[in-house]
Amino acid sequence: MAQQKTTFIYEKVAGKLETLIEKDVFQVGDRLPSVRELRDQYEISISTALQVYNHLERKGLVEPREKSGYFVQFSRKKCACLDQNSNPDPVAKPVSVDEMVAEIRETATIKGLVNLSMPT
Repeated sequence: MAQQKTTFIYEKVAGKLETLIEKDVFQVGDRLPSVRELRDQYEISISTALQVYNHLERKGLVEPREKSGYFVQFSRKKCACLDQNSNPDPVAKPVSVDEMVAEIRETATIKGLVNLSMPT
């Protein structure tokens, strides 16, 4: 007999909030309902409401701000660039240190490119 995965209450509520974020009901930067408001709205305990926000925080969707509450941090819709994949060459090529240094120097002057190889 196959065992079914149990869905916890906090996962259901977090899923509802995640859907609201994806549908732009809550947009990036918006303040989410307080823990007490969440408790009252979904008739859950304070600890379950905290689990909801911890779950969403681990997923990178919300951020807590001390003495201010929870805020939307990320929306897949706003950053569609994350869905794009790069297409690296399937075969690795040997590269010399001189070639790597030359490439770093060439790309260092490209506007809008953040060079992580050198300190600012």
